[in-house]
Amino acid sequence: MQDESEGLLVRPWRKAFEYKAAVAWGAAAAYQVAFPLTGNFSTPALIAAVGCMGMASVNLLEAHRIWKRRLMLFESNAMFMSREDLEDRVDAQPDKIYLGEGWEWTPDHSQWVYDLSRIDVGTLAPPSWYVCLVTKLSDNEKQYVLKKPDDETKEKTEAISQVQAVKRLAREQGLNVAEALKQYAESVERKYVPRGVPWVHGMSESSAQYVPIEDCKGNTLISGTTRSGKTVLYRLLTSQIIRKRECLIVVDPKGDLDLLNLMLESAHLEGRLDDFVFFHPAFSEYSSRIDPLANFQTPSQLASRIEPLIPASSTNGDNFSKFAWGVMESIFGAMDMLNMRPSLMALRNVIERGPEDLLYDCIVKHCERINYGDYLSSIRSWENKMDKAAQKTGTSAKVLGAAAFYKDEVKEFKSDTAIDGLLGFFEHNREHASKMLAGLMPILKSLTTGPLADLLSPDQRDANDPRPVTSLDELIKRKSIAYIGLDAMADPAVAQAIGSIYMSDLVASAAQRYTHGGTGTHDVFLLIDEASNAVNKSVIELLNKGAGAGFRVFAATQTVPDFEDALGNASTKDKTLGNFNNHISLRVIDEATKEFVSAQMGEVSVRTAQISQNTQSLGSDHNPALYSGGYGSRTTDSTAPKIEPSLLGRLPDLECIAHISAGKVLKCRLPLLTAKGGEESIGLNDLPWVKRSRGVLENA
Repeated sequence: MQDESEGLLVRPWRKAFEYKAAVAWGAAAAYQVAFPLTGNFSTPALIAAVGCMGMASVNLLEAHRIWKRRLMLFESNAMFMSREDLEDRVDAQPDKIYLGEGWEWTPDHSQWVYDLSRIDVGTLAPPSWYVCLVTKLSDNEKQYVLKKPDDETKEKTEAISQVQAVKRLAREQGLNVAEALKQYAESVERKYVPRGVPWVHGMSESSAQYVPIEDCKGNTLISGTTRSGKTVLYRLLTSQIIRKRECLIVVDPKGDLDLLNLMLESAHLEGRLDDFVFFHPAFSEYSSRIDPLANFQTPSQLASRIEPLIPASSTNGDNFSKFAWGVMESIFGAMDMLNMRPSLMALRNVIERGPEDLLYDCIVKHCERINYGDYLSSIRSWENKMDKAAQKTGTSAKVLGAAAFYKDEVKEFKSDTAIDGLLGFFEHNREHASKMLAGLMPILKSLTTGPLADLLSPDQRDANDPRPVTSLDELIKRKSIAYIGLDAMADPAVAQAIGSIYMSDLVASAAQRYTHGGTGTHDVFLLIDEASNAVNKSVIELLNKGAGAGFRVFAATQTVPDFEDALGNASTKDKTLGNFNNHISLRVIDEATKEFVSAQMGEVSVRTAQISQNTQSLGSDHNPALYSGGYGSRTTDSTAPKIEPSLLGRLPDLECIAHISAGKVLKCRLPLLTAKGGEESIGLNDLPWVKRSRGVLENA
């Protein structure tokens, strides 16, 4: 084999020519050993036999090395790992995230992918006797898929023959043919059929691969098509984060109950079930009530949290949003002034019924705060003056009097911005205001009806509701484990609204954490599945600045264009994707996603070989034996993607390629975790607060 520095290609999976040499050397050794046995003892013959055996051993070991390397190309892509083994890997590297078994991708691997893609890899299978020998002698549990196209054709033909035989036998015996076929189908052993190209992972020996938690500050994008292994990856990530006793928040738009059960299981095993918080509109009886408006510094933050939910369905969409924002800011400002707990339900009630009562209470509160004389008498005096106006407009004379009193007397003495804004809404034409708020009210109603009314606008004074009341900021402070399901399959619009408002709330928590450090110094791991259902402009801020607040964001998507659909334009999509420094790609089938992921991995130099040969006759018709010939080869280097886009579409299930922010590229195989012996299944009924509430009911 030539060294690559000489400009020639090195192919680790070439034919094992040494095997034939080993057979020849072995035959020569056998002959030399057999010669003295005939009675003619010969010391030189024995010495020659030893030398021949040595040469046979050297060549056989080289053949074994090549066959072993080729056998790795046919390993099954299903890898099982016990929880004990995972715990050992996690505990061994407390400052890193375990990403599976694999190796670091080098330019050599790109070269090998280029070479192997041009041939039928099935022809590289080692001899069957060698595979059987290695399987029996080795203590590993690896499985190999050595099926060739001819074998598959043969199996299909045999299967058809078997079905025909079953039908024929059933008819002869007078049995039901359909029932006989059903029994036959149940008796057939289901064989594991690998998808994708398993030889990619077999290009190098595997070992445990890690990603430093420090590198996770740069946010991580996970791409993968349906059933490619995202849930398995999330199980791997959540199990480790829970074991590391970090804060974990999972936002799952579609509501993957398998992922929920996996998180419950991990929390139970680590003794952290008390830290578990569950939210899902379809399972409201088990859900904690997470108030999205509990955490704020100024009332304008609450208005900004809801404003993105308003659809911009026309060219005047911005004007509608600005008007709605102003109304909400005024209402929340008034509630803050009165020490009222802001909520979506309270906001809806004020907009639907009008701000009269709220305005009156604010004016009274303001007068008390500034010690404005006998303001109640002044309000009653103005109330008497407003009787005719009240009858004409149908508005309370008390409110009209208070408003007139504030404008004519109090405002000049000391005004209040909350009252000024609320007064503007009060005096605005009702019909026009209804039109301007037409985009806000439908989504506001959808978030305050049915089970969502209590989940998103909790009443802590309701003693009959045992469900815990909390906020995302409190979850972060307590280093909780939170699963937030949005039920996007049942109602995508409402799910996106819930996801958006919770993400905005997280941004507010991150801002407070960044500015004041009020929630501690621990990390916050945020995992967003189907990120396009929860992403908004607030998420971009979290991706851009959340690292300083200790947020480690993992966002999963099936395709990159999903972000453009969610955010409305390509430039915002590019801005969002530009905040992800790490990329983990499972199998993807969307061409734009393949190109995007491949571009993140960079480029390498790929070497190709060109072979030329020629012959030329030099003689005349009388001497045809005179001729000349030539044979030559040369290699050329060309630039190519480090990871070919087409390769990303052929990755087997549970395999991924990860690009880490420092420039390292890893090829990993995700393990399927097996349960510990004696484990019992854990469900929502095992949540501590559920047990306590049911115990109270039983005692009652």
